[in-house]
Amino acid sequence: MKSPLNIHPPKNWQDFETLCLKLWGEIWSIPHEIDFNSDNAQGQHGVDIFGPVNGGKKYNGIQCKNRKLNLIDGSPNRISIRDIQEEIEKAKSFKPNLSKLVIATSLPKDQKIEEYVRTQSVQNVEIGLFTIQICFWDFFERKLSEFPRVYNWYVKNEDFHRTSQ
Repeated sequence: MKSPLNIHPPKNWQDFETLCLKLWGEIWSIPHEIDFNSDNAQGQHGVDIFGPVNGGKKYNGIQCKNRKLNLIDGSPNRISIRDIQEEIEKAKSFKPNLSKLVIATSLPKDQKIEEYVRTQSVQNVEIGLFTIQICFWDFFERKLSEFPRVYNWYVKNEDFHRTSQ
């Protein structure tokens, strides 16, 4: 068995969003249809990236949350239930209505957040809204190896914005 490489999250939000675009383009089999949403000044409605699914009859969206692993004081950074709820509420106004919302983050897994997202997803479906999935960095580490083009692009460009010392 081949030993996996230790893949680090991107240092900036732009590279993280590009990684999400490329990865979910492959996961959803829409590499040429998936696209970035308008910029924040125009209003994104909780969606950074969107793509047509089910033959263009539905849309899935991705909200990207690239976060540093630790806060300035050294304590672990976390995504909060409030963060999640705010993004879900914003995504409810995306047009056309979403079929699925993925919240992608560079942070490590958090059991309480996963449970909250699962519960909110069930509640959304019960009232005819989109499903919700949260993907922490370990998801990226697992999935990247399934998609060689995205993996090779990411590994090749991982140090692109870093300065050598």
